[in-house]
This record gives sequence, structure tokens and C-alpha cells, in this order.
Amino acid sequence: FLLGALSRNPRPALISLNLCQTSLGAEAGRHLAAFLARDRTLLNLDVSCNPLSSQGVCALLPQCARLRLLDIGDTGCKGEFIHSQLAAMMQQTTSLVRLSLARNQFDPKPLRRIARAVAGCQSLTSLSLEGTEMSTEGATMLVEALLASQVQSLTELDLSCNQLAQVEAATALAHMLVRYSTLHTLRLSQNALGDAGVFELAEAFDPTIAPGCELHTLELSRCRVGTAGAGHLMAKLANNERLRVLRLGDNFLDDSLDLELIDHLTHIHELQLTGNRLSYASLQRASQAVARNRQTIRDKEPCALRSEMHRMLFQETKLSAAKEQVHIDLAEVEERQTATNNAIRDLEHLRTTEAEARQQVQKKIQVEDMELGDMRQRREELAAKLAQTTKEYAQRQHDLRETLRQREQELTDLQVKSDDIERRLEARRREHPQELLNLKDRAKAAFEEAAQFQEHAKAMRQQLKALQEKGLIDFKP
Repeated sequence: FLLGALSRNPRPALISLNLCQTSLGAEAGRHLAAFLARDRTLLNLDVSCNPLSSQGVCALLPQCARLRLLDIGDTGCKGEFIHSQLAAMMQQTTSLVRLSLARNQFDPKPLRRIARAVAGCQSLTSLSLEGTEMSTEGATMLVEALLASQVQSLTELDLSCNQLAQVEAATALAHMLVRYSTLHTLRLSQNALGDAGVFELAEAFDPTIAPGCELHTLELSRCRVGTAGAGHLMAKLANNERLRVLRLGDNFLDDSLDLELIDHLTHIHELQLTGNRLSYASLQRASQAVARNRQTIRDKEPCALRSEMHRMLFQETKLSAAKEQVHIDLAEVEERQTATNNAIRDLEHLRTTEAEARQQVQKKIQVEDMELGDMRQRREELAAKLAQTTKEYAQRQHDLRETLRQREQELTDLQVKSDDIERRLEARRREHPQELLNLKDRAKAAFEEAAQFQEHAKAMRQQLKALQEKGLIDFKP
């Protein structure tokens, strides 16, 4: 009903929704996912301490990519069932800043994938894994993933109540403090680190060994820290100017602790030692040392303010000069802007003129293309006509040559006949003079006819030669 009423609101302005300890079940996860799919204003969602189970959380996570704060702590989900949806959501999100998975069970195998997703989420700054039973193996995998990330963005990490009792866990965390420079707050309460673990952590606060540590707040309450471990940690913090808050409540500290170490913690603003075996005088001395540190900072503030005032006056003078330079620059910018506008107008005119010239050239090219097409067509027609004329001329030459050959054959035959006639004439001359005369007349006529044939053949040769010269083609075989 609540989500339905929020969806019907014509002016949704809900930014944060806190449903902590409201007995929400797995079905509520699906309803919340449907609401987030429609809503575009909600940024912070807290559903912690509800029996949503892994099913409800898996239904909810795909719609949480645009949230800034998501708290699904103590919802009864398990890492082996939700790690895929959680990793996919963290790969998609670009706005998630705070994420709480506290008091849910995460085994090492799903925790490895979640750790890689956390390391790859560049927007995430706060992560709570309190009470997730991650153990030393899980802590080591988380540290490895964070140190392997290309971008360091995490500033707050809560690993409280996770059974981190082995020295290896403290060593991995110390290594992270040295190399992960953006981390400002680390909570390790209710982990049985003991003096051995604190000895490992203390090395990360020595500026001569680890100058890259930027931690501001360290919580080690209920970590079974003894006097030796606390003393070693305070000795390393004596030269550390970064750490401001140190919580060592409910440990095994007693009056054997060297209080001079506390006096040397000149940069600590909050030191929690309640719940230990320290006497009231020791607690008072520690409280006075911390109060003195805070007063020293407050006393430094007026001097710092005066220095800041002088610096600001100098900056104001520089600002006046900068403003004058800005006015000059603005005038120059306006002048250049005017020149730019003129150049733009000239360019537009040039483009218009160029477009018109291009159109004219295109039209001229089209006309010339048409003329070229006509010329090509005429050339093809002339080529075809020339081929036909050549063919006809070749045929005619062949016919003339054939005719000439026939006429020459006829002339040869006539010569043979003439010779035969002359022989016969000679024979007849001896036999018949009158017949001889007749034969002479006939021979004379034959000779005249042969002469005519020769003249005709000569004329045909001349005609053929004239045709060859006219056609400029050699048709000789």
C-alpha cells in the first residue's frame, strides 16, 4: 500500500526511504524492485533487519544501480545466492556511494567475486561488511582486490565482528593501509586480533616506513589488545599526523601502560579507553591529554586565521589585477568574436558563391556529357557505315577482279584462237586465196575486238586504281 501510494503521488519528491525492522519478506523485494523501476527520485534505501532472504534481495538488486545509499544488512541473504546479482549491479552503477552488507553470511568463494566488483566500482566510498563471517581468507581476498583496482575510491571500511583472529589478516590489512591512500576510516572492532595483530597494524602508522597511510579513524574495540600491543601502537602513532580518532575500548589494557605514550599523541582528538582495566587516574590523564590536543588545535586557529586573512588580502589584490585583465581579455574576446562573426559571414557568402559556381559547372558538365554522348553515337554510326562501305568496296573489288580475270582468260583464249586461225589461215592460203582474204578480214576484226577488250581492261584497271586512291585502302591480296 505504501509503495502504491508513493507511485500515485503526482509530485514525487522522496529521496530517502528507511524500511529498517519492518518485517519485510521475499515478496516485498519484488514490490520494491517494481517501485524502483518506475521511480526516478529515490536515492537512499535502507531495508536492513528484515527477513527478505536471498530471493527477495536478488529481486531487488537489479533495480538499485542508480541509488546512492543501499543498506541490505541483516536480511538473511547468503553470498552464494546473491553474488551474481550484486556484482552485476555494481558493474552498472555510477552513483552508488554507500553499501552495507552487514550481518549476512558470505563464504570465501562468492566473497572473491564481490570483492572484485567492489574494487571496480569507482563511485563507492563506504562499505560495511560487519558480521559477515568472512574470516582471514575473506579479508585477504578483499585486500588483494582493492589493491589490484585501477582507481582507489573507498574511504570507509567496516570489518567488525568477522572472526579475524590470525596474524595474516592483520598483515594484509596493514599492507592495504600502506598502499590504499584514500581510506580514512577502518573499523576492526570485535575481532580477536590480539597483540600480535596490533603489532602488524602498528607498522602501517609509522611515517618513516609507510608515508602513504592517510587513515583518520581506527576502531579496535573488543579486539583482545593487551598493554604491549597498545603501547607499541601508540609509540608508532607518536609521529603520525594523520590519525585523529583511536578507539581501544573493552580491551585488556591496565595501569602498566606507559601514559607518557599517550602524552606524545599530540594529534589525537579522540581516544576511547573505556571498558579496560585502567584506573580512573589513568583515564583522566588520557582525557586531559586529548583535551589538550584539541585546545592546541583551537589555539592555532586564530594564528591560522590571521595568516589566512593576510593571504586572502594578497589574493584580493591579485584578484583585482585579474579582474582588470579579465576586462581586457573580454574586450579582446569581443573583438575576436566580431572578427569571427565577420569571418563566418564571409565564409557563408563564399560557400553560397561556391555552391552557385558548382551548380553552373555541373550544368555545363551535363551539357558537355550530352554532346559527348551524341558525338559518340555519331562516331559509332560512322564506324558502322564505314565498316559497311569497306565490306561493299571489298565485294566490288572482288567482283571487278573476277571480271578482269575472266576477260583476261577470254583474251588468252582469243589469242590461242588467233594463233590457231593464223595456222589454219596459212594452210588455207596455200589452198584457197579467196578464203585467205576472208580469213584476213575476220582476223583483222578479231584483232580489233581484242584491242577493244584490252582498252576496256585498261580502263577497268584505271577505274580500280581510282577507287583504291579514293578509299585510301589497299585491297591487294
